[in-house]
Amino acid sequence: AQPRVLMDLIDGIERWLAARGHSSLGDIVGVANERYQLRRQTTCAEKLLTMESEFTR
Repeated sequence: AQPRVLMDLIDGIERWLAARGHSSLGDIVGVANERYQLRRQTTCAEKLLTMESEFTR
């Protein structure tokens, strides 16, 4: 019965967003995920650069 409640909640949020002309929940989660991935890649790149500069000293 738990997943059903969750699905109803998600449907409710989707309807609420749609009624206000916002993107779907999937789009919002997608954007958040893209930002998270980008941030992770950036920190990885920064770590690599830091390691490289430590190594070349």
